[in-house]
Amino acid sequence: MELKDKVVAVTGATSGIGLAVAHNLRSAGMKLVLAGRREERLKKIAAELGQTAYVAGDMTDPAVPGRIVQKALSEFGRCDAVINNAGTIEMGSVEEIDIDRMCEMVRLNTEAAFRMIYVALRHFRSVGGGDMITSVTFEKTEFAAPPMRFEAGTPNIAGIIGMGAAIDWVAGLDQGGLAAHEDDLLAYGAACLSEIPGLRIIGTAPDKAAVISFVLNYAH
Repeated sequence: MELKDKVVAVTGATSGIGLAVAHNLRSAGMKLVLAGRREERLKKIAAELGQTAYVAGDMTDPAVPGRIVQKALSEFGRCDAVINNAGTIEMGSVEEIDIDRMCEMVRLNTEAAFRMIYVALRHFRSVGGGDMITSVTFEKTEFAAPPMRFEAGTPNIAGIIGMGAAIDWVAGLDQGGLAAHEDDLLAYGAACLSEIPGLRIIGTAPDKAAVISFVLNYAH
């Protein structure tokens, strides 16, 4: 798929992975609609990138996904893809965690993501699908007439570029600090799990990766 002049919306685009994705997609020639909560930051990024519009708002606001798609249509006349990047993380023990912030995290990471997908897919359906398949239902799939039905489909090129940007961003962080933090999390998690009766941790090598596998005697 030719990316030049295609229009993509990126949520959570004011920093971190979202911003890196925006830079990479713009370098590939795509026009952007960026979404985030910090309007001044969005305005600055849009001016730096060029061919970039923005929508300032909280993704947990049900109206924001529709505003994003409408901004793409009003500014560029089309919306070809959406990078659903907005998200946050809250973690801690049950004694420490703020339940209201946890619920806010679920709303942003799950509800808001589904709302953005829902709005985007309704738009994509309204403008027509790809060239190989005309429609899919639970009962049947209708293919296009030859030769279009024999096309192999379009790879997730925007997703590949986004993954590359995410890798570049992570690679630019303090790798020693990240490794030390993973080790701390692994030790903390193992210590907490070891206090659960009937739980046995699988794999206790001294330099193991920060992944914990375990079994419970009373659970299948």
